[in-house]
Amino acid sequence: MFYITPNDITFVVIEPTSEFLPFLYPSSYNVYTDVDDGSASVTLPTTLEFGGFHYNRAYISSNGLVSFGRAYNSFSPKNFPLQNSLAVVAPYWDDSRLSGSRQLHYQIVSGSSSLITKVNAFLSKYTGDTFEADWLLWAYWHDICPYNRGNCQDSNFFQVAIAVQGNVTYSIFTYQCGLIRWTLRNAAVGYSVFLKRARKAVEKKHLN
Repeated sequence: MFYITPNDITFVVIEPTSEFLPFLYPSSYNVYTDVDDGSASVTLPTTLEFGGFHYNRAYISSNGLVSFGRAYNSFSPKNFPLQNSLAVVAPYWDDSRLSGSRQLHYQIVSGSSSLITKVNAFLSKYTGDTFEADWLLWAYWHDICPYNRGNCQDSNFFQVAIAVQGNVTYSIFTYQCGLIRWTLRNAAVGYSVFLKRARKAVEKKHLN
């Protein structure tokens, strides 16, 4: 999980416990499939501030990342910070192909849904501050195989929830034990952003 304020970005790893945030399932969602190196474009309900810049659109890539402002669909994880100063959140960046039931699910969630309630409770507990999301962007990479093995048995499942309250944003990466089972190009997890006031702040973890 990491959180963003106007002056700082902090990355926090929460160890798995019986109280970690489970996979989330909104009552309805969009489905993106049958694509290679593509992204679904989403209009954000309010402007999102990320590293001192403001964004109104997010692009959820088939390759396990979310970019802001413009699409970024590279199939090969690169060292952070990215040279083109993109704002990127990467729950599991690797070379994937979407086809058939191997899909990207996504949705903007707001209001008094049970999903919002779960995220608010989780963030309030682990930050020590009351958090009430104005909205969140949810994405679920479901049953994902690497590019070169479209019908793999050892597929990956992972989610991201980007929760926004005013000018504070939390991004929660969620995995389940036994459901991250491949990396094709040394998958990357983390973020890259260009900070107006503090130059570059990045985090990247390679998974072998």
